[in-house]
Amino acid sequence: MKHWAALVAACHVGAWLLSGCGTDGPAASSRDAGGASGADSAAGSGGEASSTGGTGGARSPGDGGVHDGAGGAGTPRDSGTRDGAADPDAPDVTTTVDASLPRACTDADAGLPDRAHCILHIDGRAVDAMGAPIATHTLVSACGPAQCAPGYTSSSGAFSIPVGLHLDPDVYSAQLHVRPDRAAFYYALPKGAPGPVIDLGELRVLDLPAHGPSLNVVRTGAPAQAVTSGDVTLEVADGVYVRLDVESNLAGDHGREFRALAIPGNFVPDFADASLGVVAMYAFEPFESSFEVPGAPARPVTVRLSFDNAGRFAAGAAVDVLALGTYVYPDWVTPAAFEKVATAHVTGDGAKVVLDAGEGLLHLTWVALRAAP
Repeated sequence: MKHWAALVAACHVGAWLLSGCGTDGPAASSRDAGGASGADSAAGSGGEASSTGGTGGARSPGDGGVHDGAGGAGTPRDSGTRDGAADPDAPDVTTTVDASLPRACTDADAGLPDRAHCILHIDGRAVDAMGAPIATHTLVSACGPAQCAPGYTSSSGAFSIPVGLHLDPDVYSAQLHVRPDRAAFYYALPKGAPGPVIDLGELRVLDLPAHGPSLNVVRTGAPAQAVTSGDVTLEVADGVYVRLDVESNLAGDHGREFRALAIPGNFVPDFADASLGVVAMYAFEPFESSFEVPGAPARPVTVRLSFDNAGRFAAGAAVDVLALGTYVYPDWVTPAAFEKVATAHVTGDGAKVVLDAGEGLLHLTWVALRAAP
């Protein structure tokens, strides 16, 4: 699709924009807390990201990632049961009738790659750091290189995103639209998922620091600035324009605040496969920001980050810096994956991890650190 980056940026503004981004299914749907609609037997390990190099977004263990029955949406499910019978001890959950979900794919599969399958809907449950459901009717989207589809959470945090199209799950991901006070993340769909229903299991959503230092956002370029939030310092060179994304701009002054969240170690597996060897991970706002020297045309430039080491790496050790890819800038890093973007070293006193001379990041999303091979 042409101008995909601009389209996705627009899609992130809200549900009324997302509803025009290419789904033929209903505008929104939710599922209940206990079971998935349609076929009910789970196949495979479900929701685990590929263990190969750049893959990010590992799923928490759930009740299976891909349902193996045929037919798609079935009868409405009651919370907390596998057979549809009401559970008197289950919480009262507001759901959308599953009949609103697609029962068949409306597009032709001719000419599509072998990895493309008919996906009726994408299910999951959004929870916070304590495992509690996030707010009812929170927008969640599934996006890839061809279309976006929106859904909404129920009061249990559960959601079903209607799709009803053939797509390649390997290049799609889901995102909870929780900015600017919670960390945005691209949760990759399970690799090779055959459908017709994909279950992502639990998606972890973490709170960002409430406030942070303001970035100087001047279209003509701001003076050099260095801002610190928690363990991380961001350095922007003189004359650079900090370009914020749509959601940060909509948040006004709050959207200009630099905020860094150090992901607790017990949650790192929720976001990155163990094969990546991640030792430390950080989420940032303003998410999906970029940096450029104004001009005709503007020239993209990198910014530097440094991190408190907190004993994670030995003094003088070499460190790989990985970043989370974004659909807004798909040519930078593979969307929804962590890939190496820079090198760094620990200072001689062991206090800081500092990017090497000439190294930097083009965009601000998430960053992971690992020991260099």
